[in-house]
Amino acid sequence: MYSLFKNILTLIISALLTVNIFAQDQTMMDAKTLILSGEINPNLVVSSHRLATELGLPINIYTESGVYIEALGIKNGEPVYVAITNLTHPTLNCRSYFFNTIKELYNLEKARISYGNKVSTNDLNLISFSRKTVYSDSTFLLIPETSTNSVMMFNSDNGDLIDTCFIPPNVILDFPMQALLTPWNTISICDFGKDVIFEFDMDGSFIRQFIPKGGTNTSILDGNRSHIFLGNDTILVTVQLGTNANSIARFNADGDYMGNFIANGQGGLSGPVYIFKRKNDYLIGDLSNNIRTYGINGNYLGNFATGLDFPNEISMTADSNIVVAVDNELNPQGIHIFDYNSNFIKELEPMMLLRGAIKLSNGNYLVTNIGGVHEIDTSGIILRTVLGGVSAWHISKVTLPATSGIQNDLLSPPMRYGIKQNYPNPFNPSTKINYQLPKRSFVTLKVYDVLGNEVATLVNEEKPVGEYEVEFNAEGLPSGIYFYQLRAGSFVDTKKMLLVK
Repeated sequence: MYSLFKNILTLIISALLTVNIFAQDQTMMDAKTLILSGEINPNLVVSSHRLATELGLPINIYTESGVYIEALGIKNGEPVYVAITNLTHPTLNCRSYFFNTIKELYNLEKARISYGNKVSTNDLNLISFSRKTVYSDSTFLLIPETSTNSVMMFNSDNGDLIDTCFIPPNVILDFPMQALLTPWNTISICDFGKDVIFEFDMDGSFIRQFIPKGGTNTSILDGNRSHIFLGNDTILVTVQLGTNANSIARFNADGDYMGNFIANGQGGLSGPVYIFKRKNDYLIGDLSNNIRTYGINGNYLGNFATGLDFPNEISMTADSNIVVAVDNELNPQGIHIFDYNSNFIKELEPMMLLRGAIKLSNGNYLVTNIGGVHEIDTSGIILRTVLGGVSAWHISKVTLPATSGIQNDLLSPPMRYGIKQNYPNPFNPSTKINYQLPKRSFVTLKVYDVLGNEVATLVNEEKPVGEYEVEFNAEGLPSGIYFYQLRAGSFVDTKKMLLVK
């Protein structure tokens, strides 16, 4: 009897402690407010991500039970995490906690945990982040996500996930929000955290900091969420914040600032978040809850739609209807559809806080929010969550060129020598390196420290044509920068990686 009483008492005390934990953390910062504030000004989230990284804490966590947890605020020098239990309606029953409480409340042993640019996956049933190199189609959807600072790839016909790491997690990106195909067949990425646009090649390797030329310059570009290309020599970028706020900045293909295409506040523009080009005009969604129309010379023509309460991504269907993702918690929310002349057609409200929306070839819609990537039908019914536990942003449809280096024919051999950026990067203690050979070659793949000392030989033999993946385990090596070098025939290429313990 005493043993039974003791067990019951222990359960009661444990329950009271759990309630106390909830009460303590809920009163510090309102979870709903953190989510909504982060949608309007992602700098709040960027700051909390950076603090978590500095402290060696996770950026976000996706539990086996489907709870998405992300650092969204800061209090008393600590990141504040918000636990989202409803991925399609994130503000419902959300809670805020410090990390110590997260560890008490959730089983992290079987969870996907992101530390910014590296991911720890302890459960094989959860989606792992790994770079694929062979695809069977040429038209895709690219979606950046800020859980790991990477770019994902989806099928444009049915919305299926193809690749979690088309652009793998890396130390370059710091809150990517939009990825586009450049006119010269590379990938440009609008990075809100660093206030720049980066350029990557088709293998996911970093090329350059593209815009603005010379590096971050917040007097020109601050709070850039989206961009578009006009031919080969002009890029237009939205500017939400800073001294050049409420404008559309213009740059050339070298990254030089060429002035503003749309002047600060012209036509009432306030906090532009998305720019979409039609044949003879531009549609721009802004934080004043309007979609504004501007002419081909940047002149204000009037409002396309009003009262949308944070219109985010704008896209167009095959029959020229305009699809707007509304990033709002209450009505209006979801997807709003207009005809080409701005006449309202219908509203689909299956979800809240939408960041991206695009119509698939199968007639359904693929949408994004802080909880992941989802598919809904034309009546507004949620069909599935394609990928949960990622903070997904704008959706871009791209057609990759045949010369991109990505094989459209699953049986065709590589056309050139190449070695890709390792993933994950940074890593601890192991990482993977992929390389390809267009013909039989004697191959050496070696790893060196910053002093040029060889620390490992991964490959040292003749290899037939094909694509290869090698794992490098740095157990026993100190943290720091290392270089890996591939030699095959006359081909030599060296890349850098970062070991963080």
